[in-house]
Amino acid sequence: MRAYLGDNDPLLERRALGTGNIDAAAALIEECCARTLARVEDCLFYRSNVGMVAGLVLADGRRVAAKVHQPTQTRARLTTTQRVQAHLADAAYPCPRPLAMAHCGHAFVTFEELREDGVYRDGHDSSVRAAMAAALADQVRLAGEVPEVLALTRAPLRDQRALWHHSPHPHFDFDATRTGAEWIDELARRALEILRDDPGRPVVGHTDWRVEQMRFADGRVSVAYDWDSLVWDCETTIVGYAARVFPLAWEWGGTRLWPTPEEQAAFVAEYESARERRFSSAERRAIAAAAVFQSAYGARCEHAVADSDEIPASSQRAGLAAYGPALFDVLN
Repeated sequence: MRAYLGDNDPLLERRALGTGNIDAAAALIEECCARTLARVEDCLFYRSNVGMVAGLVLADGRRVAAKVHQPTQTRARLTTTQRVQAHLADAAYPCPRPLAMAHCGHAFVTFEELREDGVYRDGHDSSVRAAMAAALADQVRLAGEVPEVLALTRAPLRDQRALWHHSPHPHFDFDATRTGAEWIDELARRALEILRDDPGRPVVGHTDWRVEQMRFADGRVSVAYDWDSLVWDCETTIVGYAARVFPLAWEWGGTRLWPTPEEQAAFVAEYESARERRFSSAERRAIAAAAVFQSAYGARCEHAVADSDEIPASSQRAGLAAYGPALFDVLN
């Protein structure tokens, strides 16, 4: 944990675990794991972003991922997430099998098997993109078989009235960084206006469907991560978000963080092919608007932490600036 955080303020650790002392935070996680599964023998990795995740080797030989969630995550929501994830695993879908959940500090920690089969790939590779679109369609179909998922409900994007909700990440202060972001906010407002008439059906879908969250083998997704990103929302929103974020790989660097309009349209077409049904014109319009809104959100996050007015060519802001309003018509 100390090696990963370096000189950064342990904001998430303090919020979720109630302490900014790294030794105390690590001890809390280890104690929780020992109480729930088995004693910790070794730590393979640690990352801290919206949540905190550690790869652990247990005394009984198991390798698990322990994720400490934001204090706002409820037991009901995480329990439902694990039920859906277990159903996917039972159906041989490429996701880690959930193992347990416990309370730790001010938050819940979930445990799942640590799967590292396959390799990371570039989302701009057309075969990778097609595999991601097909895997998302399979996920939505299989999750539709799970009953009683209302705990995953969030206010549909089509009902959102405030332009931006409070970000779960403490580094993104949208209110304090409005200056210079007016053009981003205007595109987001237009997207929300279009989404007022979104006819999309409600489904359970993964809202952070980016290449950085998965590995690949034999031309298919071999494992996908971050299942607390499941929500009950419109399929058009799920697909629109994915069509815009699928190439994102912040941690890798050296790759464009946005798809071209052609890549975005291809992702939707590949999802439709796997779904075996085309979206209606109204649904495609909503998908495009949801994609613009997601692009605007990503650009707004970048703007909130930017240390200069220069916009890097690989950034989400660059992609949004390059195409802007044209993205609303990309699926026509």
